[in-house]
Amino acid sequence: MDAHTAAVIGLAWSRGLSLHDDAAFSHAGERVLVRDDALPGLEFVELFGASALRGPGRLVDAAAQLPSSAFLDGTAVAAVAADRPGAGTRTAARERLAFRDHYAPAAPPGAAVPVVSRSPLDAARVLDAAPADDSRDVVRTLGASSAPGAEHDPAGAAAPGPAPPCTLVLDDGSRVALAGYAAVHHLLADLRVVTAATFRRRGHARTIADIAVGEALDSGLICQSRIRVESLAAAALADSLGFTDAGSRVVIVPGRAYDH
Repeated sequence: MDAHTAAVIGLAWSRGLSLHDDAAFSHAGERVLVRDDALPGLEFVELFGASALRGPGRLVDAAAQLPSSAFLDGTAVAAVAADRPGAGTRTAARERLAFRDHYAPAAPPGAAVPVVSRSPLDAARVLDAAPADDSRDVVRTLGASSAPGAEHDPAGAAAPGPAPPCTLVLDDGSRVALAGYAAVHHLLADLRVVTAATFRRRGHARTIADIAVGEALDSGLICQSRIRVESLAAAALADSLGFTDAGSRVVIVPGRAYDH
């Protein structure tokens, strides 16, 4: 990943976190602290070895000196909980941040051309047949705009409405997977992919995701994949698509472990 791509990614996330354009993610080892008592919890973002931490002042102070690894391994949750005795604290998001700014190699001559639908009805069929958590994640990102730093959503929500997702259709008419993205500050394409439960592990997610990535690149956007740390399948998909790891995002909020 070249320096220009890294700068654009840092710019998008700085804007999403309501920082000055050059306030964060420019110098490895630096951490920007943002104290805002109007926020419900902590949001930690690390990119290219630099990081930003924002949230209520008391919670920021409790976690400010923790190493980056503490936010992913749960140490930060314990530190925040210790500062709020008697109140529940939970991790609302734990994500790897990976990016891609290049096209896939051209398909060999004679390769089958995937059939793609733009129909919302076809997309709905895939979402209905996918695991509920995956479907909710797609709807949250592609179905509506979200506020920067919201509990479950990426900093820097889409300014325009997301384009209709691509749905992969097999020869027998089965709607098996969909992929789409939401534009983030006109700089990043926040990618989402989901596969119907009975059609997993057949390469369908990679096929449809590559199409969505190509369309995002055609629009001048850098593709972003936010990968839940516990999802090995999502990590494998991002790796197979040529995404490069650049950092992580963790959100810690008040509430019991199994609050929804």
